[in-house]
Amino acid sequence: ANSLDNPLGANELSKAGETKVESIIARILERSQAHRVSIRDLLGPLASAAKSSSVTPNVTSSPGCISRSHFLRGIQTCHLGVRFTDEELALLFCKYERNAEFNYYRFCRDLEMAQQGLHLGAR
Repeated sequence: ANSLDNPLGANELSKAGETKVESIIARILERSQAHRVSIRDLLGPLASAAKSSSVTPNVTSSPGCISRSHFLRGIQTCHLGVRFTDEELALLFCKYERNAEFNYYRFCRDLEMAQQGLHLGAR
């Protein structure tokens, strides 16, 4: 199945790209753990954009997706305490792009799965 058809689909990047995305996710998880805040709470501004985009009339948004501008604005206002370069933001968008939008649901799922992996590895 094409990732465009799958609500939880993500795009394949080069090996270097995937490694960079993993390091970005690791940095976000470090902030989440340092502040003892859940991923979803930390990403609040993105979540509200994802929810509002699906109910806004005349917007052809895929379920769980937000526009590129919402993503860029939201990720900067999440108070992650992590500074992202333009390259990193572009890479994240490429990884989670679906129908020219950012797949917020898949991004959250990947963060939560990485977090579970950390907890499993900590035992």
